[in-house]
Amino acid sequence: MNREVTSLPFLLALFSLLAACSVAIDGEDAERDRATAIGTRYEKPFEERELPPLADDSDLAAYIAHAEVSNGELEAAFHEWLAAIEDVPQAATQDTTAMLGLEHTLDGGSALDRTGLMLMTDTMANWMFPGRLRDRGNAALSRARTAGAAFTTRRLALQSEIAERYVELWMRDREIALQERLASSLAMAAASARAEVENGQGSQRESTAMQASVLQQSANLAQLRTSRAALVARLLAATGSSLSTGLDPRPSLPDPQPLRTAEQAALDAAIARNPALQQARARHEAALLQITADEWEHTPQFSLRSLVMLDGSALIQPAMTLPFLRDHAISAKLRQTQSTANAANAMLRKAALDAAAAIVAERAIHEAAVAEFSVLAESVLPQLVRTATVARAEWTSGRARLREWLEVNDAATAVELELVRLRGTAAIARARLHEAMGEAMATGEGADDAGESFPHPPF
Repeated sequence: MNREVTSLPFLLALFSLLAACSVAIDGEDAERDRATAIGTRYEKPFEERELPPLADDSDLAAYIAHAEVSNGELEAAFHEWLAAIEDVPQAATQDTTAMLGLEHTLDGGSALDRTGLMLMTDTMANWMFPGRLRDRGNAALSRARTAGAAFTTRRLALQSEIAERYVELWMRDREIALQERLASSLAMAAASARAEVENGQGSQRESTAMQASVLQQSANLAQLRTSRAALVARLLAATGSSLSTGLDPRPSLPDPQPLRTAEQAALDAAIARNPALQQARARHEAALLQITADEWEHTPQFSLRSLVMLDGSALIQPAMTLPFLRDHAISAKLRQTQSTANAANAMLRKAALDAAAAIVAERAIHEAAVAEFSVLAESVLPQLVRTATVARAEWTSGRARLREWLEVNDAATAVELELVRLRGTAAIARARLHEAMGEAMATGEGADDAGESFPHPPF
């Protein structure tokens, strides 16, 4: 029985070592810590979370903060990232495990020398070298980082999406307000023209045309008001809020301002932080590491079976795979992975070009909108306001026709509508620039839109 005493502990230790073999992957803890820090917002079920509050007059920053906690697509991207991280310890651990069994020979002899304790590796998976486990774990970690980059890309894209829909609704509200003011002016002018016809001093044709303009303006306003509900629904859907909350957003928007010094400096280094580029770079790195992991397919794998008889004798049966028998398939898999890496490298080049082009384009759009806004708001509109004031005074004193005042009125309203468009264009371009830079928007800077920052025509 001495051989049993010496053999059994040795075999148990050997199989335990093989079954429990796992390697630590550098960077796994850092990636896990990063995900854990972000995931605190998703710890509770959605129904139990304390969401950032929203009110009708909430600013853009509040909508973005709310969306980052409640948007389902963003949360799904986070959980996909978390799931990818959990692949790392699995890839870096042996697929096999130790198995314990009994073997007995039924030949009528005594049980002692015909019954054995059998230890073996799992017959469905072979034992792998630690180097292979490390390469598999590194490839899995790179895939997890790709998923993390995808989450960041989605978060910044959501930020831009919320900003665009918020600005879109603000523009619609401003357009409705301007059109309502224009409708009021038209109604007053139509009433005046009708009174002149009744007094025998005006043109019936001009009065009829004015009435048609009032009806047309009323139809335009009805369309704008009706379509506003769709814009509200789009904003709330992106934010992750239900229409049943009864929220009626009333966005505010500051005047477009030139990019701040910090933003200008960030643009110079923006390409390196571009989220789409980071995701493409991580995907390429993952493909290259997968090639390294797949090359281990050419290396034999081992399995082990041992038998310790109750009479103290022991039997060890090692075995190894013959990879050359699958050389054709293994080589095809390596070529396939290499093609994936080549495709990822091509997309990496494209992402770099796209990132640079997006920054240049959005920067030009922003600068052009700011410059045009400045000219219209500081020079053109004030001049039209003064002209409208004179035209209205001349009309009321009978020294000018109603149509002359209305033409100046229409021109001033058109400029105000253009200013609304430019403010929206600049705000959206700024949001897209921050997305391209891979940075959160510095929302809330500048003056609030408590009123108009440019003068009103005297209607």
